[in-house]
Amino acid sequence: MDTQKKREFVMNLKEFISELETDIEADIKDAIKNAIKDAFGTWDLPPSGRWITSFEPWESPPGDWWVDSSGAVSNWESINDTRLFGHERPTEALALRAAEKMRRFNILLAYIDKYAPDYEPDWSNKSEPKYYPRYDHLTGTWARGVDYWLEDVKPYGPADVIDGLIEKLNRGEVVL
Repeated sequence: MDTQKKREFVMNLKEFISELETDIEADIKDAIKNAIKDAFGTWDLPPSGRWITSFEPWESPPGDWWVDSSGAVSNWESINDTRLFGHERPTEALALRAAEKMRRFNILLAYIDKYAPDYEPDWSNKSEPKYYPRYDHLTGTWARGVDYWLEDVKPYGPADVIDGLIEKLNRGEVVL
C-alpha cells in the first residue's frame, strides 16, 4: 500500500472513530438521563449543561405516639414541635424502641458534655482524629472508634474523655 493510500485510510479511520465517539457519547448521555429520570423523577438540562433537580425536603412524619423529654412514651395527637424534633412515631412499639436509643445516645452525649464541654470536632481538618465510643458485639466490650473525615451520627469527644467513658462502660459504672 503506497503512502497516499495509507494516509487516506488513516484519515477515514480517524473520521469513522470520531463519528462513532460522538454517537456513543450521545447514547451514553441519553442512557444516563433516562436512568436518572427513572430513579429520581423529573430532571431538566439547563443551558449550562449541568443536571439539576428539585427535591422536597424529608420531614419526620406525624405519629400518634411520641417520646417526651423524660423518655416516656405517650399516645397523643401530633404536634408540629415534637414531629419536627423527631419524637413522634406511628406505633407504640416504634416509640419505645426510639426512646431506648435516644436515652442511650443522650447518656453518651451527657458524659462527653460533662468532661469536654467545649469540644467540637474540626471537620475541616482531615488529619485530626475524631473519637467516639463503639460497642463490639463479638467481644461484648466497648472500644474507641475514630473517624477523620466521615462524620456519622456519633457522640464524638476527645480521646481521653472517650477512653474514660469506655472504661466506665466496660466496668458497668456508666449504664446505657
